[in-house]
Amino acid sequence: MHLTPKERMGDMALQDPNLNRTLMDYSAPFVATSPSCFVRPPITANHFELKSSFIQMLQSFYGNSNEDPNLHIKEFLQISETVKINGVTEEAIKLRLFPFSLKDKAKSWLHTLPPNSITTWTDMANKFLQKYFPPSKMVQLRNDIMIFIQHETEVFYESWERFKEKLLKCPHHGLPEWL
Repeated sequence: MHLTPKERMGDMALQDPNLNRTLMDYSAPFVATSPSCFVRPPITANHFELKSSFIQMLQSFYGNSNEDPNLHIKEFLQISETVKINGVTEEAIKLRLFPFSLKDKAKSWLHTLPPNSITTWTDMANKFLQKYFPPSKMVQLRNDIMIFIQHETEVFYESWERFKEKLLKCPHHGLPEWL
């Protein structure tokens, strides 16, 4: 059976809907969806819902250089670990809640991650810290800890509190815990 070019185009149009699109169709806006960077664990609960009250309790992280990513994760975990839902693992809750804590540049960064590249909470936390707590920041904070001195007009208690704050900002400072 021999098909004419017009008949072949008709068969091809059935297989590829883009062949029949007009120039107007190509210029019309459409909702572009891209795959999520998350591979979320399955949920066995029949009625799973993240309450807006939990989402509102989350501290926001904007991706600014003056923000503390370690503190953000610590505060996020304090809230996410209070959420208990039958049939839903803590891992699933964390992976579903965390994106709500990101805003502006941090949310944009999350959207740039490759599809299906995050399968666990540990993956998410590691990628987040790699982005917002790079080695250069850790070196600077470690240096601040190592050369720490009490200010002339500062009482010892204030100096000690300031030192402990520096230790909290750099959990991998490498100093012995007894110090």
